[in-house]
Amino acid sequence: MHPLYWPFGARPLAHSVPPTKTLQLSDLESIQMAIKRTTEYLDDLANQVEQQLLTRAKLAPHMAKQIAVEVTDHMAHHWGGLNLYFGKGLLRRLSHRDQSIYDSFTGSNFDELVRKTGLTERQIYRIVEQGRKFERTRRQVDMFAAAEETAPHTSRK
Repeated sequence: MHPLYWPFGARPLAHSVPPTKTLQLSDLESIQMAIKRTTEYLDDLANQVEQQLLTRAKLAPHMAKQIAVEVTDHMAHHWGGLNLYFGKGLLRRLSHRDQSIYDSFTGSNFDELVRKTGLTERQIYRIVEQGRKFERTRRQVDMFAAAEETAPHTSRK
């Protein structure tokens, strides 16, 4: 074979490939622990989904179990190989709380919202200001987006 031609893309560099590491007993134990932990997490996910389907959707037990296993299998396939972190959802809950406070705000009920939520007047004011800013940005028309859509396209050479 010609030295400059390699049919699979870049030429192999045999002299720069490090030797294969021999697996130690501790490596095998780590792999077994990871597999065990993953299996436990997937089993727990299936159990959590099943419980939610039983209590919230009032499904029959056999249907809840079947759907829970299918959802878990789908998620394992869909997210398989990813290193995921599930937070406690605090920001999501806070945003729901803040939206509720903003929706309840009438313009003159700071004191009522302070008593109702247990937050300070300053916190309520900040939440209302953030809500107003969000509403303003949502309603504001982007003048440049319309100009880009109607602008004639020119080609450069």
